[in-house]
Amino acid sequence: MTFIDFLLCLVAALLVTAVWTDMARLDAAAQVIGDSATMAEPPGLTMHVEADSRGVAVR
Repeated sequence: MTFIDFLLCLVAALLVTAVWTDMARLDAAAQVIGDSATMAEPPGLTMHVEADSRGVAVR
C-alpha cells in the first residue's frame, strides 16, 4: 500500500513540474516596426582615389 502512495506522490510531483516548466517559458518573438520588404537597403560605401604627380589621395 505504501508503494502505491509513493507512486501517486511521484506522479503528482511530475505533473506539477511539467506544468511549472511550461508556464515559466518565455515568448521570444521579435516585434519589429515596419516590413522588411518595404525597407530600403543602406547605400553602399564609396571610396574616391585621386592620383597625380604629387601622390595619391584617398577620400
